[in-house]
Amino acid sequence: MRRTFEQHLDPTVGPKRILSLSGGGVRGLVTLGTLAHLEAMIRSEFDDESIVLSDFYDLIAGTSTGSIISVSLAMGWEVSRIKALYDELCPILFRPNRRLGFFKPRFEAQKLQDVLEQHLVDEQGEDLELGSPALKTGLLICAKRMDTDSAWLLTNHPNARFFQAGLDQSFLPNKHYKLKDLVRASTAAPTYLSPMRITISDGRAGFPKDDGVFVDGAIGGQNNPSLAALKIATLPSYKFNWKRGADQLSILSIGTGYFRQRIGADAFLKRRTVEQGIAALSSMISESERNTLMMLQSLSNPRRPRIINGEIEGLEGELLTEKPILGFQHIDVELNSSDIRERLKLHSLKGAQMDKIRDGLRDMANGRKKNLAYCYQLGASLGTDLVTADLFA
Repeated sequence: MRRTFEQHLDPTVGPKRILSLSGGGVRGLVTLGTLAHLEAMIRSEFDDESIVLSDFYDLIAGTSTGSIISVSLAMGWEVSRIKALYDELCPILFRPNRRLGFFKPRFEAQKLQDVLEQHLVDEQGEDLELGSPALKTGLLICAKRMDTDSAWLLTNHPNARFFQAGLDQSFLPNKHYKLKDLVRASTAAPTYLSPMRITISDGRAGFPKDDGVFVDGAIGGQNNPSLAALKIATLPSYKFNWKRGADQLSILSIGTGYFRQRIGADAFLKRRTVEQGIAALSSMISESERNTLMMLQSLSNPRRPRIINGEIEGLEGELLTEKPILGFQHIDVELNSSDIRERLKLHSLKGAQMDKIRDGLRDMANGRKKNLAYCYQLGASLGTDLVTADLFA
């Protein structure tokens, strides 16, 4: 079952398995709770307690908080080690404050940068790069470059177009981008953390110096990076060239909790213009996630489809193609009071008490200790929804 890095990427070695991890701030702990169960399932399936997820998955894709987890997994970390990282990071980065994010980001990005600089280094303390051999499997990080209005889908495939230095190339090859910078870029959610500036051209070899400005990959429509991963894996331009078919390619997508954002017409119109803009941006991200799920479910006919909306429901039995081109399964938890009560076993709590916990969980920047514990517990409960067939979707 174990594959070398070369075998993970080799299109002739299959079937190929992709793990897709969505954004969601502190609710990355929901993902980690689910991944702990997934890791245990795989170890049990192969009767090997030393297996890590980078042994099993050929490409691990992540956006925002999912990029932190995906990089760590691709480096061969156990889930428990990433959980310890989040236990360290979340209370430091997401301390309660009164900032609204209108004129200054709500949180200090340097605190995240400091933690990344501490952990994303090699044994000599040097910054790890996208081309580092420390990455044991395929990796996809999603970010949005604002100064060129382009979504960046960065992978560690050595044959990718911009990975190596080309003849008379004016910009740095992708393999030399530092992982800490790419993760910071992918997590730079507007109003929460400041944009990330990355050197694109260092000004050597007679070319002018050039920097790019990046924000969270969700702004590029990739908060759920599953569709981006499918494109990367199968379109010839990206050089992976993996085979299509439900028996050749699978994606397991893990969300960080979802809810429909509802507000009365009068309440929305009474908001300040900047508040309306922020609400619209948040809604756009939610809609892009639903479109991603709709597209992938229409290409895969999953065993347990997610309800997209009241008109098409889960697209059971409906395909855009003659037959499924991949196996796909998305799992997530709805952040409503009744589901939270059941999953967290808070049966004694009613009304306002339960709503307070629900609202805390919906806030992806709620770094309070109790909320963080609830996030992980939700993920652990979500993990029990997985079945063996999901490992080989």
